[in-house]
Amino acid sequence: VRRRATVRCRKRRRGLRSYMGYEWTEEEQEAFEVEAVVGKMVADGQTAYANQGRVAAGVVLYCIVWQGYPPDMVWYEPGENLGSELLREFEQSLAADAAADEASAREDAELIDLEESERMPAA
Repeated sequence: VRRRATVRCRKRRRGLRSYMGYEWTEEEQEAFEVEAVVGKMVADGQTAYANQGRVAAGVVLYCIVWQGYPPDMVWYEPGENLGSELLREFEQSLAADAAADEASAREDAELIDLEESERMPAA
């Protein structure tokens, strides 16, 4: 899912923004599009998170990849910077993955129970 999102960076030089060796102008910044939301975390108030720096405890940050940038350029944004549709799609994806994991765990447990019930008693 691709969406336009606002980007905030802490470093400024000669009208440029910079992060992990990449530089861009403020005009280019407005055209950044999210390629994918790849994770979610709750800030602990102690850890500095990539582009966000230290964030207050309890703030939910989403890990994103920008279109046209490498996936190892991890970027964290609070939900209000990403838009509700993009977040809803990501949360639905998380719920679907959790449901699939739960179904798989149930199947594994059923197989273990079946194997144990079919074991021959020791002689």
